[in-house]
Amino acid sequence: MVEGGISNEQIILSCMVRDYEKYYLEQHISRDDFRVELSKEAYDIIVKYEGNESLINWERQNRRPELADYMSEIMAHGLILQDNIDQTFNIAYQEFKRTSSLWDMKKNAQEIIDWIKLWKSPTELMELVSQFYVYQPEEKTITDISEEILWDMAWTNEVITYKTGFNNLDKYLNGFIPWQFNVIAGTSSTGKSLIAINFILKHLIDKRKVAFFSLEMSNKEVLQRMLSNLSTVEMNSVKEKSNEEDYIKVKEMSDRFLPYIKDRLFMYDNKLTLAQIISEIRLLKRKHNIDLVYIDYLGIISVSKWENRNLEIATITRNLKLLAKELKITIVALAQLNREADKWDKVPELAHLRDSWAIWQDADDVIMALNLGKSYEWEEYTEEQRKEVLRFYIRKNRNWPTWEADLRVKYKYMQLSDDLTFTDLNPL
Repeated sequence: MVEGGISNEQIILSCMVRDYEKYYLEQHISRDDFRVELSKEAYDIIVKYEGNESLINWERQNRRPELADYMSEIMAHGLILQDNIDQTFNIAYQEFKRTSSLWDMKKNAQEIIDWIKLWKSPTELMELVSQFYVYQPEEKTITDISEEILWDMAWTNEVITYKTGFNNLDKYLNGFIPWQFNVIAGTSSTGKSLIAINFILKHLIDKRKVAFFSLEMSNKEVLQRMLSNLSTVEMNSVKEKSNEEDYIKVKEMSDRFLPYIKDRLFMYDNKLTLAQIISEIRLLKRKHNIDLVYIDYLGIISVSKWENRNLEIATITRNLKLLAKELKITIVALAQLNREADKWDKVPELAHLRDSWAIWQDADDVIMALNLGKSYEWEEYTEEQRKEVLRFYIRKNRNWPTWEADLRVKYKYMQLSDDLTFTDLNPL
């Protein structure tokens, strides 16, 4: 973060001059935290005179021109910080400490090479990789947390949750909460990717920043589905040579949609390992302050050297859960149900999650989707209507009761909706 051409290090030094006790003594800033030599020299002068501006200014005039000019920028910038000094300091200080903690990575290069040569365990390698792109969370006192709780409760403020955008589901799920790890599961061909794409489009409309790691489809296939959804042009027409009317509808939607999501949607179709995904999420948080991450899907993520798939999945879910909490983001991962859940008379349960029990243990919310056309003869819908109903079973919900909710699905348009009237299926 650079403000008006001045570096984070200079901002920190400016704040130290303005209030030596508050911005130096209480923060335990040391000379070694600074990487620019001019900043180190300026730091020595400020500490020597304990923030006394008159003595610092006198010392500045007796130093070489390069350092004198550098100190002048620090002193001048300190004068304009009066109205916004706390916020400016906090932002600069977080970036300052993060940069400081990463500076020694070059020293560890040989150590990293040696570890890889020794074929250390995946857990040890993950611990090493986690040192990259370190995001420094804000340290909070008990008083800070108490004030945050009261702020959330205040009737004049809205508690931040990331709604799915579908009322039938949100009234039971109440949206996704930051710093939580969530799972959406279903059998093959249920439409897990379709669900994720619909939720993502709703988040984008709410001006959230979303990353989508699609390990099964290419970015082109994902974008085709989004354009089919938004333009109401059948997916088959978007994928191949089409008529002029459909082409125009998709082109118009593309021209409107792409600029809108340019700085809000980040898509990846080539990040297959857990280390790659975690590193990219850390980078996105630092550079773009993303809100949500969707991963399609858990079963394709790989962790080197594990022979037990159950333990491998447990490693993946545990790391994603800890990452969500550390970065204060929402992570939503798609998962498969096992073959037992594919039987005609089965309603999906937590025990049907494929690969590992750790999925439902680590997840804060577990949502399972079932197409009613493949299961019981539900009395509230006709046979034709059941083909277009997805029932969402909220099997685990850390913040609300578990429940069930229905949404209508139109597979040919890649769309979900709350409309369960089915008037368009009525022959009359």
